[in-house]
Amino acid sequence: MSAASFCSSAVMSTGGAAAATGAGQLKQFDSRSFDKGAFATFEVVYDVAFEWASLAFSPDGHHLLASSSSDAVFLIDSFDGDMKQIFTQRKNPRHALL
Repeated sequence: MSAASFCSSAVMSTGGAAAATGAGQLKQFDSRSFDKGAFATFEVVYDVAFEWASLAFSPDGHHLLASSSSDAVFLIDSFDGDMKQIFTQRKNPRHALL
């Protein structure tokens, strides 16, 4: 699957890593060798179906913050894909992309 057909949201870190979202996954690419495909793919599992809304790297590039159409915002370690925190205090009954 090409990045263009996969991507619903994308962001680039200050260090040159790029991340893209789609189909419950986060994929990371190196901007210097984008043609080689993703160097890491992380599955994100949550208890309800959702669409990705936005994605941002932390200033040091160690974490990704991903918002979704569900009531959850995910904080993910950008090196190993470990879920650090799921923030769920916001209400999103209409499943708006936030």
